[in-house]
Amino acid sequence: MMSLQFLVSYLRITDVKSYYLEWPLTEPVTDLDGVTYTKKWPGVTLVKVFTDEGLIGIGGQHTTWSGWKDYIEDQVKPFLLTKIVEPHYVEKFSSHFCSLAPGSDIGPGPNCVEVALWDLIGKSAAQPIYKLLGARKEKVKAYLSLYPKHPPWTEEEASDFTKKHHFRAVKLHGVTGDVDKDLSFIKNLRANLGYETEIMLDAEQGWKPSSVYDFRRALKMARGLEKYEVAWFEDPLSFDRHPELVAKLAAAVDIPIAGGGRVYTAHRFKPLIVNDVLDIVQPDPQYSGGILEVKKIAILADLYGKVCVPHGGVGDSTGLCLAANLQVTGSADIPYLEYDVFPPYYDERVRDRILAEPIVMKKDGYVDIPTKPGLGVELDEDAVAKYTVR
Repeated sequence: MMSLQFLVSYLRITDVKSYYLEWPLTEPVTDLDGVTYTKKWPGVTLVKVFTDEGLIGIGGQHTTWSGWKDYIEDQVKPFLLTKIVEPHYVEKFSSHFCSLAPGSDIGPGPNCVEVALWDLIGKSAAQPIYKLLGARKEKVKAYLSLYPKHPPWTEEEASDFTKKHHFRAVKLHGVTGDVDKDLSFIKNLRANLGYETEIMLDAEQGWKPSSVYDFRRALKMARGLEKYEVAWFEDPLSFDRHPELVAKLAAAVDIPIAGGGRVYTAHRFKPLIVNDVLDIVQPDPQYSGGILEVKKIAILADLYGKVCVPHGGVGDSTGLCLAANLQVTGSADIPYLEYDVFPPYYDERVRDRILAEPIVMKKDGYVDIPTKPGLGVELDEDAVAKYTVR
């Protein structure tokens, strides 16, 4: 009998490097709070994970403090080199760091490193991540996450902007607290867009800082939105402080109640799902623990008849974050992609400044899942060097 010998090659991590980057907007832009930005306001931590076979995994996330990269190199790098060793042990990595207390934008979990491990896994298998997770679809419907600018959008501006850029769905940000005024805006926007374009409304955490909504006003607003077939009402009340009130709201209205863009880990999403607090959960790979954690949340949501629509974030997203969202979206029952652009200040070229090619939406309103190995995107190393903050 002929004996067969199999040569197994284990990919080993040899080094980790991180960088903090900022880059300019096309033009200065002012938000609803009157703050004017000239640079890409989130700031980005980029990480590269090197291996003995020459493959390099990349990941990125929104951070507002350049010192965050030092934490990755001082604390995360030794763990990778001594405890993980092989990129495929991504579950081991996630279970360790997701067990730690989550931080803020200044000190979030090292989710960009988890994404970089998945990028390596995909590259080593010569497959995009979504196929390794179990492919479900090759494209996803994008919705415009309309930046809450100052002065605020008029109904005509919002509808014209949505049509001009070929979006088939648009999410508004911010509410005044005057329910009749806010509903009048939605009514006029629906009249301008018709019913072929979907509308969502993000109350921008309407419970703070000045308690725009209490339960009564949130209920009145939600019932009013139902008349205009709004797809969902996002963050009207605090599901963190008062989950029972959000569950009561969700049970009282037909419009889905959404939230969860900054919730960390599947374990923290679990009570929001199983206790019917939220109808739509919005994990973000850069805040929720990475690609694997969002996949778990999407499965949990599906098991309980909920919908998962990953958060992209107005100004939070970059090409690397969007690529991570796309890969997990291609592997799950996720119907939408939050598409973060605001031309001319912040378009695909600005958002994806450090990518060799930007991620673009097609004129049919859909975005293709990248099919190249790993995340499916490549860095523009000249841009990385140019915008790294020393």
